[in-house]
Amino acid sequence: MSNALNQPLKGKIVVLSAEQYKGSEEERKFLCEDGFGCDSFTQGTAIFGKFLSDGEKCRINGYEVEKLAE
Repeated sequence: MSNALNQPLKGKIVVLSAEQYKGSEEERKFLCEDGFGCDSFTQGTAIFGKFLSDGEKCRINGYEVEKLAE
C-alpha cells in the first residue's frame, strides 16, 4: 500500500501520524507536492512536500499519513 488513504494526495494537506511525529495536529500538517507515494496505484512510498507550520521541505513516507486535514 503506497499511501494510507488510498487516494491521490498531490496538492492535498494531510496530518502526519502522532506515532511518527511529535507536536500538535496543527504542527503535523503537511502539504503533499510530489512523489510516488502520492498515488495509491504506485509501489513507491516517497512523498515530497512541506510542513505548513514552518515551511520546512522534506520527504515523508505514505504510511506516515494519518488522515486528510480538515
